[in-house]
Amino acid sequence: MSLEKYCCPSIGTKNTICGSDKRKGGIKHAFVIKQGQTTITDWENEGQWLAAIANGDVIMIEEIRGEYPEPSEVEADKLIGCGNDTELDGFNHVFNWQDRAVNQANNEFYQDLNGCTRHFGWFDCQQNGTDIIHVVEDNDVSFVCKPAMIEAGANTIQKYMCAAKWTSNFNQFPVQYTAPSGIFT
Repeated sequence: MSLEKYCCPSIGTKNTICGSDKRKGGIKHAFVIKQGQTTITDWENEGQWLAAIANGDVIMIEEIRGEYPEPSEVEADKLIGCGNDTELDGFNHVFNWQDRAVNQANNEFYQDLNGCTRHFGWFDCQQNGTDIIHVVEDNDVSFVCKPAMIEAGANTIQKYMCAAKWTSNFNQFPVQYTAPSGIFT
């Protein structure tokens, strides 16, 4: 039986990576993208990035500790009998970050970001290989940023706790690009 009978497109070939080619690294920068921006048409172009930052189409959130955990599934009722009662309809995504740059200017920045709808992305610094950016530009992203957390103890660091949240179709992953040189250093 053909997969096309069930509205499933042909499936391409999966790439295999070898031993030391696995990705390692962390997330130390994120960015907020103004909806409808037209300055960046090539996400790997340094000149377009510089122009977008200068005109406010992209706002950098630098020197953070971020994580993009596993998205949760969104299921819908399956309209065809037999098999499972539900099918994959999409994903709920959350990108979390901590920012230790606590000051009044950042209080105002995060207050303004709360409740906004924008697009979003992050820089994935690689320990081996090419640095990558992940861009979410086809989905509306909302933000939740909490006031600076102050824990008990002399050795704790004050930090903001923030989240970017969005829902996507099942076939919409954040798009990966090679990070433009000179932007995420």
